[in-house]
Amino acid sequence: MRGRTIIAILIVAVLATTGCLGITGPSCELTADRTQGPAVLHVTFTLGVSAGSDAISSWSLDFNGDGNIDFSGTGDPPGTWAYDYFEPGEYEARFQVEDAGGRTCESTLTIIVS
Repeated sequence: MRGRTIIAILIVAVLATTGCLGITGPSCELTADRTQGPAVLHVTFTLGVSAGSDAISSWSLDFNGDGNIDFSGTGDPPGTWAYDYFEPGEYEARFQVEDAGGRTCESTLTIIVS
């Protein structure tokens, strides 16, 4: 009987993480009022987020694609966030969200500064 219990627990865990039990993760979208232009480029980002089955627990932003988080917080993110790009180049802005169940989403946007 112990083997069947373990298999049942594993099946429920797989169904829960894949959304088959109605458990869904958050969705997020990063948009901007402009994605290219000359330096100094002032960009206002919109941080769109929708909670799934659990509340949003944290969020983070990396504006220049260097892998270092520029801004982060707990709970729902602000609706918008502005950032200035001073140097020419191509940057990948990254917005990440995690919910209380540990499920995540990520949205990226390329910014080109001439």
